[in-house]
Amino acid sequence: MSWLQFIADLVGVLAWPVLVSVGLVIFRKPITALAQGMAAGRSLKRVKAGPIEAEWEQQLDQTEQAMVGAAQLQNERPDSDTAEDPHTEELLALASKSPTGALLKAFQLLEIELSRVAEESGVLKDSKRRSTPQLSRLLHADGRIDDETMTSVRSVSEVRNQVVHEDADITPARAAQYVLVAMELRSRVGRISGR
Repeated sequence: MSWLQFIADLVGVLAWPVLVSVGLVIFRKPITALAQGMAAGRSLKRVKAGPIEAEWEQQLDQTEQAMVGAAQLQNERPDSDTAEDPHTEELLALASKSPTGALLKAFQLLEIELSRVAEESGVLKDSKRRSTPQLSRLLHADGRIDDETMTSVRSVSEVRNQVVHEDADITPARAAQYVLVAMELRSRVGRISGR
């Protein structure tokens, strides 16, 4: 065996261990974050490290907790506007048949209400179309909605975007919770203008 053959064989044998070691060194921070997240009980959905992507379901879990809180609030206040809203019952029925459809319709109704209130209150200075989180920030900056409402609007927007753009699975139960939160937010926003 010649020296060149020996070196070629050695490189062939060591290539994968060296590549894995270099990868571990380069991606040590994301790998550490991943391990800590899994140890904390979070499930993995996606994390970004260069061309590799993975992300925690943390946003969905936090929003779900907010949804559960709003659903409990709804149960404590059966006389609220949300309970009387005919859209709520329709959307809850739709959630069992088409969770994504119910989520999208609930979000659309919230978006329409935010647009209406922003327009009627004079917060919009031009006819430029704005996203739902932008509308909530404008209403918040004008003192028309509180921090909790603005944050909740942003959270339901993020969940909607994950379902639509990232094909996140949504169960009928989660869709029903989402509907209750979105309709409660819609009701809060509607109360700004006295509706």
